[in-house]
Amino acid sequence: MVLNEYGHIAYNEWVKTSEIRDNVTLGTFVIMPNHIHGIIILETNGRGVSHTPKNITKQDDAVTDYNQHPKPLVQLYVVINQW
Repeated sequence: MVLNEYGHIAYNEWVKTSEIRDNVTLGTFVIMPNHIHGIIILETNGRGVSHTPKNITKQDDAVTDYNQHPKPLVQLYVVINQW
């Protein structure tokens, strides 16, 4: 497919996505006439892990660790919204 002016804009913005975000890797993609399909890989490599002491509370003899599931550095909806 030959890209028109808007297709070139979509291509350039797709490529810039991984250049401006350290933890985003782009996979295969295809630009369609009115949209784009692509694979976005979000890598954390431990950079999004909380290094604060564990926040442990005791409720009804159950221990809860609030840092058990660290937030990713960038969430997918943020990447799509900024694209």
